[in-house]
Amino acid sequence: MEMSEINASSFVKRILWIAGKNLLFVDEVFDKNFQMSSSNKFSVDLIPDCGINVYDIIRHESLIITKSSLKKLEERLLAQ
Repeated sequence: MEMSEINASSFVKRILWIAGKNLLFVDEVFDKNFQMSSSNKFSVDLIPDCGINVYDIIRHESLIITKSSLKKLEERLLAQ
């Protein structure tokens, strides 16, 4: 996930449609601006798709996952 600049208020506007304030973002890579913008607001965790597990998912109110990360997670779970 990417942001053009570090801006916490812009970050909040982008996620206002999400019901919960305890958010988990899952993606391959998070750019530095996205990391810095998300660190100031709510309870937001950023986890790379290679490190996601069931515990991380169930302890958050909302999960935002990219299509590519969801596909990787699905492949990983079906391979077992």
